[in-house]
Parts: sequence; C-alpha cells; structure tokens
Amino acid sequence: DLLTDSAVEEKLLLRVREKARAYGRDIQTGGSEAAVNDSALKVDPDTVVLAYRELMIPLTKEVQVAYLLRRLDSLVIAVTAGWARVAAVEYTTGNPLNSSPRAINAKAHAAELKVHDSVKSVFDDVASGAVSFGVVPLDSSVTGVDIQTLGALIDSHRPNGADLVICDQISLQPSYAVISQPVKSGRPIPLTKASRVITTSMASEYCRGQISEVPGIKIHLVDTYFEAVEKLIETVKEDPKAVAVIPTPYLYEMIEDYDQDFKSIIIPTADLNNVKLQFGILRRPLANSSATGSDRTLIAFNVNHKHGSLMGALDCFRSSQVNLSSLHSFPASTGFDFVAIADGHPDDKQTQDALALLTGSRGGNDDRPNWAKVLGCFHVREEDR
Repeated sequence: DLLTDSAVEEKLLLRVREKARAYGRDIQTGGSEAAVNDSALKVDPDTVVLAYRELMIPLTKEVQVAYLLRRLDSLVIAVTAGWARVAAVEYTTGNPLNSSPRAINAKAHAAELKVHDSVKSVFDDVASGAVSFGVVPLDSSVTGVDIQTLGALIDSHRPNGADLVICDQISLQPSYAVISQPVKSGRPIPLTKASRVITTSMASEYCRGQISEVPGIKIHLVDTYFEAVEKLIETVKEDPKAVAVIPTPYLYEMIEDYDQDFKSIIIPTADLNNVKLQFGILRRPLANSSATGSDRTLIAFNVNHKHGSLMGALDCFRSSQVNLSSLHSFPASTGFDFVAIADGHPDDKQTQDALALLTGSRGGNDDRPNWAKVLGCFHVREEDR
C-alpha cells in the first residue's frame, strides 16, 4: 500500500485506455479526429485496462519491493586489493584492526567485498549500481596522492560520465607480519635472519627500512599477498630461511586458508615510521555532508595550454584564501585538467568564491569557457591533517 498512489494509477490507466482505443486506427489529417465507435476498435480497451490493473501494476510493485529488500539486506562494497579491503571492513563496522579469529570472523559477515585489481574496475561497479559504494586509495604518507584514483574521478565527470564523488574517507596505519615455515627449530624466522623475502611492491616500500638493514637478503615481488604465501610454500623446500611479509589483518585468514604450520612475528608499528594510508569512499552523486570545520574538498578545473594559464587559475584560490594541499594535472583535448585537494567545505564562502572565479574569465585573450567542478568532500581528523 505504501507504494500505491491512486491518483497516479488512475491517470496511468486512462492513458492505457486511450492507447488501446488508438491501436490500429488510421492517422487523421483533416483537423479534429472523427468520433470512434468502440464496437469497431481493434482491441477491447476494457480488457487492456483490466490486464494493467490486475497484472502489470502489482507485478511492478513486487519488483520494487524485491529491489528495496535486496538493497537493505546486503551491503556490497567494491574495493581494490590490499589495504582497501581492511579499510572497507573497518569503515562499515567501526572497529579497530584486529587479527584475532573472533574479530575477523565477525567482520567477515558485515559486508560482501568485491575485490578488484584496478581502481577503474571499482569505479565501473559503483557507476553501474552493482555495489553500495566503493573504497579506493586516496593518499599515502610514503607514495603521495593516488593518481589513478584522481584520474578515474575526473574521467567520471566528463560528458556521459557517472559523476561519481568522494563522500568520506578513512585513514589507517598499516601493520605487517613476517611469516615463515621453520623446518627444525619450530621457532619463527625473524626478518633479520631471513635469506629471502617475498611480498608485494607496496609492502616492500613501507617496510623498506627493515628489509634494507638485512645484508644480502633477496627480494621477490608478487602482485598479491595470497601469491606471496603460495610462493613461500613453494620456496621453503629449497630455501628454508625464506619469509613472506603480509598485512597483519590477513594473518589469520592466511593460516586458515592454507592449513600450513606458519610461524609469525609482528613488525612493530613504530618501525614503520608512522606510515599512514588514506582511502576515499566512492559513491554516486549525493548531497554534500554537513561542514565540520575540518573538511577537504576535491575540485577539478581546466587550464588552457597557454603561458600563465595555470597561474591565473591558482590566483583564484589565493584571492579567495583557499589553501591547497595537493594539485595534479591530467592532459585534456583543450589543454590540461587539474584536480586540487583544498582545505574547507564546498559550502564555505571561500570555496564558493574560488569556484565562481574559476568558472569566470581569468584574463588573457582566450575566450573559451572555463569550468570547475566539485568532485567530493570529506571530513579529516585533526591528527590526519
């Protein structure tokens, strides 16, 4: 009944009746149409209206209810491989990272994760409505802003794009474990005693300080942490001192999945030089969240390929007293597109002033229109600024 609007349904049925009466009639070209005798109609309008009222309308409601129940019953999140999985679980449960079996099993039922190898695949899932939202890498204190995410974000705002936005963020401090399969002693092999380390390029970057301190150690890079464990199982047959480095939250999952006698040592977080990872929550267009006083806004704007064009655009931020924490360029057909991460909320007066200046004339002889778009905003905790 909540899906029923009697007035709307009656108008629909009236249109159905008129369409049924018009079926098979010749087009009148001499002005007003001649009166039509219902006995001469190709189909009976009452039969068609009855079919719509008794069959089509209830069926449509059943489909709507099934769709709403499916959306309410399950939370499906598209993520990239690696720490984005951990970020998605922590974002939906609100619980801190924990590698204990009870905590991980509880989190596993919180949402269904669709893990992708590329940022673009996450964007495609969100754009198509196949998932509730996506989690994509946004920034790292080691490697900086994720260019793939910003590029995919601005591409979604081009003509015929889905106009996806970053509506929130979550920050993590990664932790890693060294796993091994000692043959004789039964004790875990520390990284300082390892002959070979198997891990991903991201983990090797974050743990570079610890790995570089081991003289003569060999590094074998793989694409995923699951491949690292599989390669370790294969390698220890010839090299018993080989180890793998994987994220701590994956530790129990790896031990369960592979049913191996793994031993582990946690790398102290302090040894990772306070590495921080930031992930964006990707959704289809929706209203901006309320300003918190500690926000950042993603702004895209164009720059013509002429001398001084970029300075003219940046002056829009300077004169509006908007601080930029990062700025990245992407080649475009008419010059360059830029994505800036600016301090403040889209509804702040300073941000509004900057957007107005960016979309107006920035001086010079080029009369092509300028544009600027907000690609999202998110709250930033003071400790993460």
